[in-house]
Amino acid sequence: MWDKNPSTATKNNAIECATGQKVHVIFCGVSRYSDLGTAPSEFIGIPVYPFYSAYEGKFLQYFTREYLENLEHDLGRGLVAKVTPAMEGREGSHDDGEYFLVHQIVLAMIAAKESGLVSMELRSPKWVSDMVATHELPGHVADISADKVVIFAPWESDHLNGDVIERFYMQTQEATAFHENLQIYPTREESHAAGLKLIDIAVLDRIARDAATPSEFSYRPRTCLGRGKCTMADWPKKMVLKRNFSCGSRDVRFVSARNKASWNVLACTGRKHESSRTRRGEKTTWFHQEYVESLGEWGEIRVMMIGGEIIIYSRTQWIKDKKAQKKILHVRRFISDVDLEWHSKDGERRKEKYQELEGFCKFIYRAIISSPEAERYFESLYAGLRLDIGISDDGRFFVNELTRWYEADLFSMQLSGSDRTAITERFGENFAKTISNK
Repeated sequence: MWDKNPSTATKNNAIECATGQKVHVIFCGVSRYSDLGTAPSEFIGIPVYPFYSAYEGKFLQYFTREYLENLEHDLGRGLVAKVTPAMEGREGSHDDGEYFLVHQIVLAMIAAKESGLVSMELRSPKWVSDMVATHELPGHVADISADKVVIFAPWESDHLNGDVIERFYMQTQEATAFHENLQIYPTREESHAAGLKLIDIAVLDRIARDAATPSEFSYRPRTCLGRGKCTMADWPKKMVLKRNFSCGSRDVRFVSARNKASWNVLACTGRKHESSRTRRGEKTTWFHQEYVESLGEWGEIRVMMIGGEIIIYSRTQWIKDKKAQKKILHVRRFISDVDLEWHSKDGERRKEKYQELEGFCKFIYRAIISSPEAERYFESLYAGLRLDIGISDDGRFFVNELTRWYEADLFSMQLSGSDRTAITERFGENFAKTISNK
């Protein structure tokens, strides 16, 4: 039976779950945008048309106007937002121009619930803040009668006030006294590592240097992690400055190493151009890498993986929008015969390079989850991830960024054709499967 008010979960819901797989999820939803209807990104919100939902397959058939309005009311417009259609003057409950933008993570959680493996409550940022402020979170967990409770908090660093986050984790720790099988997902350590970025880079660098790594998989852009003695002190060319605890293309700068001002944000030492001001009190770190020309000229291959298997490849490229006078990210499916022409005009050689790409992605995945850091920093990779792949000057693939599934733009609408929620659904279903089996 479909719950028309899924953001409300009570003790009875958890008892119902206990007759099945016995896992209950508290989704603590937070969006990087206050309103999906005005958000600058077209990748996070997926349009759902209540007028057509009855004809769009099993998953979407229950997304009625009433259900979507309840979601918008309970979760806020940062997670679900009704968009006023151009034909607003039309009356009635069957306005075919009316639609709602639903955050991809909300759709993933509903897919997880529909898998039958877990019960689910969807909660808003305000609910999280209120529960923390009144210290009610431990008691809320105590009242859930499921064998296992998972608190899913897929937050980025700037989503909530730092004090709220600190108190949230303190109260979830307290809640373990009331429920013996409580899991915070992702763990606080992994969440912090994802924002830090430096641990991911260090692990990828170690994999590349390992003697067991095939030479074709061993390329890494030269990188200085931004603290201690600079490992790029003699770098003479163009470089990329990146800040940890940032999102997407924000806080990414392309600069000349010859320009003294380019080094000012860096805290590493022992180089020609020292920073002119102290950076001791800063909570974030700027690091720098060699500039790989193909990332700007050709773009990236974004590879979605679930349980170590590749579900879809895409190519992204920054293209200048003449109307908007800015660059926009263009996303489409990866076409090996077209997108590997830089490697060879010969079809068989392109096929071999495509197989090399597949082998590279799977090799990197296996290497990460078998690394000593896996349990602490990469547990969510069992559910899924997105690998952002670049191409070196000599044609080797490398991971530009490792993005955990819950914080990645999944491009579900852009890549799934008419079944625009398909990618999001698969990640949600595998999330439910992963936490149920643990």
